[in-house]
Amino acid sequence: MPTVSPPACYSSYLVNQGLNAGASSRTTLYCLQGLGGGTASVDPGVNGSNQPYLSNQCWQWSGTNWSNISSASSASPFIDTNGVLPLRKGMALGFDGTNIICYGGEGQSSTDGILQDTWSFTGSTNTWAKASSTLTATSPYGRTDALMASLCTATVTGTAAPVSMTYSGIAMYSGKSTWYNLQEMWNWTHSAGWSQTTYTNTVSNPAPAARTRTTFVADNAGNAWLFGGKGTTQLFNDMWKWNGTTFAQQTLTGATISARYGHSMAYDFTSGNFILFGGASYDAVLPPQTFTSSNGTSWTQQSPTNSPMGLVGAQMAYDSATTVGSRHTGCVILFGGRSYAGLNNLTWGYDAVGNSWYQL
Repeated sequence: MPTVSPPACYSSYLVNQGLNAGASSRTTLYCLQGLGGGTASVDPGVNGSNQPYLSNQCWQWSGTNWSNISSASSASPFIDTNGVLPLRKGMALGFDGTNIICYGGEGQSSTDGILQDTWSFTGSTNTWAKASSTLTATSPYGRTDALMASLCTATVTGTAAPVSMTYSGIAMYSGKSTWYNLQEMWNWTHSAGWSQTTYTNTVSNPAPAARTRTTFVADNAGNAWLFGGKGTTQLFNDMWKWNGTTFAQQTLTGATISARYGHSMAYDFTSGNFILFGGASYDAVLPPQTFTSSNGTSWTQQSPTNSPMGLVGAQMAYDSATTVGSRHTGCVILFGGRSYAGLNNLTWGYDAVGNSWYQL
């Protein structure tokens, strides 16, 4: 068990800082805290003063333990030449091959509104800096609850973590403006910054309906996969594959995954499996269901003997340094979220070989 853990929270953000081609350092994970506190309801609660409780702490996972890498000398960490990274929730986070990128979200107070800023985290110094105006000259409109997929290619061995993960940038999809859900696709690269990708959305060649509270997950072949989420009037259980230029809806076979939002999904770069867990259906937290797929289309519902409780808003990411159960090196980890019992700060690892959860 970790000797110290991040605070219990509902919408933390795990980011896989993968192995660059030729790099010798292992994968690391960062957790930028979002909304904490509140009641045991499905959607984010509030504290006793009816104000959101936000924190911009940042934590690093070593494979066995968490460490707080925020500034210990400041109540608002990440002081740099561009000032403090403002408190927010609903931001999008991804890894561009060099830095962790944070975009947008909703500010701390009602006057902050929806944010439109881009920040870059440097792991060697554990500091945030606002992205340069050159990289953000063409920038997305402000939004909250957008999702980033860190696009990469890697060789899956089935027994060990990839030797390297070569990144091509970040794809950011969906989100919500002040008035409505969005269907835009934006791309970020470390050298060029933001650019918008226009894709086909017609009756004969449709794209996903606008939604939030979905998942957008990169595989080892440079694709990103979107599943489920919450539209204006409905929940979804559809799967879409983004290949960098177009969306294609996938026909799912095997186990039926019911419509849901706030679920967790990640790609396991050791086993080559997608892992999907939990979520909510309208106003109810779903049972602790675990689904796996080797190709993103054929799914199996697993029956692990040990499992996290049903969770909504938990975060999941692959970590090459974590070993659990019968696997060799690398697994998907799960952190935080909200259950009927309230918020939690537990860390779990999933063994995709033995199909079992382990509390870390």
